[in-house]
Amino acid sequence: MGPNISRFLKLVETYPDTCFWAIGDDYGQIASLNRCAQENGARVHLLIDVNMGTNRTGVMIENLVSLYEQCAKLPAVCLKGLHCYDGNHGIADYAMREAAVKQVDEQVWKAAGELEKKGYDCSVFVMGGTPHSPVMPGTRMYTCLRAQG
Repeated sequence: MGPNISRFLKLVETYPDTCFWAIGDDYGQIASLNRCAQENGARVHLLIDVNMGTNRTGVMIENLVSLYEQCAKLPAVCLKGLHCYDGNHGIADYAMREAAVKQVDEQVWKAAGELEKKGYDCSVFVMGGTPHSPVMPGTRMYTCLRAQG
């Protein structure tokens, strides 16, 4: 976010019929977004960016619930869920990649379930990666949801 906060808020203001989403993994930056949004009379949609094991971006899964709880208290932020991208795993072996994705997915779903039990809205999930593999975050859950209904 950083220097792009004002640009993001300008988009929100200019196109009020469009729903823009910010993603963040740092409370300081998200608090800055909140402050600037309040100053501009805006409310912004936010997804927490989760580190899916590539260590490029995202909050570590073990810190996810704490960060989510902190950000949910910010009045100009409409926190709705998680952004989980794993485009850099690069595990070529299908079985190994499936096992790695399954392990991380289970941690994400556990954290999301914990947040929902505490009364937080965690209903939006943007999950996936560069489509170089049929196994990406959320693939198993999406398949299960499709099978159920």
